Amino acid sequence: DIDWRPGMAQFRAILDDPAKANLPVRVEAVLDRDPGRVTRDILYRIRTTLDGAHLESVVGSLATIRLSKAVDADKLIQQPIVRTLRLPAQGYVTTTAGVAADGPTLAKLQEFTRLTELHRRGYRGAGVTVVVVGADFTGAADLIGKTLPKTTRVVDLTAELSPELQPLPALPGLAGGGTQAALAVHASAPAADLVLVRVDPTAFHQLVTVARAVLGDKDYSIAMQAWSAEYVAQQTTLSMRRALLTEEYRQAFADLGDEDKPRLRREKVVADFNTFLADESAFKGRVSRFTALKAAVDALAGSGVVINTLVWEHGYPNDGLSELSQLLDNRYVAKRTHSAIKQSLEAPVPVWVQAGSDAVDQVWSGPLRDDDGNGVVEFADESVKVPAKRWTRELNFLKFLPADGGPGGPLPADFKVRVTIQWREPHDPDVILGAEPSFPFTLRLLKQLDPDGKTVASDRFAEVTRSDAIPARIMKTAGAGVYEQSIDVTVPAGVYALRVDSKAAFEPSVPARRRIAEIRPRIVVEASGADSAAKGRVAFDTFTPRHVGVGIPGESLQAVTVGSAKPPAYTDVTSNFGAGPGVTLRVKPDLLTSGVLVIDGKGSAGTGIGTAFAGGVAASLLSSGVRAPDLVRTVKLNPGGPLVLPTDFLERLRARDGK
Repeated sequence: DIDWRPGMAQFRAILDDPAKANLPVRVEAVLDRDPGRVTRDILYRIRTTLDGAHLESVVGSLATIRLSKAVDADKLIQQPIVRTLRLPAQGYVTTTAGVAADGPTLAKLQEFTRLTELHRRGYRGAGVTVVVVGADFTGAADLIGKTLPKTTRVVDLTAELSPELQPLPALPGLAGGGTQAALAVHASAPAADLVLVRVDPTAFHQLVTVARAVLGDKDYSIAMQAWSAEYVAQQTTLSMRRALLTEEYRQAFADLGDEDKPRLRREKVVADFNTFLADESAFKGRVSRFTALKAAVDALAGSGVVINTLVWEHGYPNDGLSELSQLLDNRYVAKRTHSAIKQSLEAPVPVWVQAGSDAVDQVWSGPLRDDDGNGVVEFADESVKVPAKRWTRELNFLKFLPADGGPGGPLPADFKVRVTIQWREPHDPDVILGAEPSFPFTLRLLKQLDPDGKTVASDRFAEVTRSDAIPARIMKTAGAGVYEQSIDVTVPAGVYALRVDSKAAFEPSVPARRRIAEIRPRIVVEASGADSAAKGRVAFDTFTPRHVGVGIPGESLQAVTVGSAKPPAYTDVTSNFGAGPGVTLRVKPDLLTSGVLVIDGKGSAGTGIGTAFAGGVAASLLSSGVRAPDLVRTVKLNPGGPLVLPTDFLERLRARDGK
């Protein structure tokens, strides 16, 4: 049987459904190998044990695999290289179109940020290519040459996830979000060239592909490498079929008699040849799309600004440890030289402008606290006042926030909830672990039996579910490990609370030998599945700290992470703070801008729309001669403050006409 691990309730439902068990499915395999050797090993095992399986990516110790049949997961989990399986972690789409138009217009925001003054001096993004990464660009093609520049290109990277190299169908509920972001970029950098790159929200590795392509890397992604190898095999098969059919055709038409046998032979070979020509034409179409997609990705090289509107709250290592965050920190930085002349000759470093987390109240993070020693995590210290009717710091109650903006309340019936906890713990590289992890957590979702206390005491609860599997180790270094644990459950209507149990896996009897480590878990609660997400959000109601991290890859040092707030005061911030539970001194988000914009009379909301505007500002600044990737310090913006261009910076700029 499949070794069911965190977050696999949805996968279990797929296999239990006869209509879905034999359909294709994408899974992530958590691998137990050094990442340097993992690609070769997993490719070999896929080719030798799984028919029709396709390796899409390897990001760190996580491999994304497309199975031709969901039931093949049973074979995959039996491979020694695979620790566990899960469905791919989905990123949050931070731009929502079609909301109430109660925010500032683009013109007002340009005036407030002093971007209008920068444009008056002639710096409007000319010569800068801006890459906008989003999950949906519905309608963008119709706007090219009208409200978007004629030079705008659209690259649909989701095609590499399809056997036919065709773009995946649009996801429900996302229509127009990426297009509105593109319009915001164009308004703040009217002369810049735009490239709209669509990625799948469940394909984190595609962001890595974009980040590398912008730097000029010409390597094929693992998905494209796999398709290339498959096409070579298909070409060989087609060549053999053509040779055999040609010989059969020659022999069949050597006898032009009217008898049934030669006549039927001729008809059959003609039909077979027509089938072959159709297969060959389809193959040429796939190869043509493959070539065009590779050329489009390669053409991203040299882009000046990358704007990413997707955020991952879990699934990959936080604290700047993910492969994408490491790539940004290591390569999206100017090379150090001792010569200003040599520095000026270096190619400009791209600027990565990242949407910050807007999962407000959905994330809790803090130190592992158990002051009374009963093995239950306390969500706050004694300085935090416990709200009325909540009476304990060991329970974090949940609330439901309807999609229509109505008041919060109990969770509705048949609502799917997912709770994910991630933590990093130190390991002694010279000691073999007796148990892994050393500090395991158990998530317990409890239902309050009688919130009003009319029939039974209000502190009576029934356990709905708990995490009882071994946590997935999603990253391992010489001195630490990153672990993740999840629960997925469909709940009836009611009031629910989360409890987290924690106890060291092994406690020596001698107190002096007991390990002491600072663990700061990060817990995310969310609606699981499109149907539940359409109803609204689930959030923490009792303890909701704001310094919980801005998500992945916004915690990267080199990413210019943008949060949202309401201008002009910018006191009502609607996004999270911090670089991650284990990084406490880094200011994140780097900038704040409006989280609601009115574009062409339509309202758009989320940190992604403000990030798009800020990315356009970055492109306009680059056209003014700013070269350093750290725009916040170079332009002397206020770190963590509103995006407003300083007056002294603007006064030092010469107008482009030389005045």
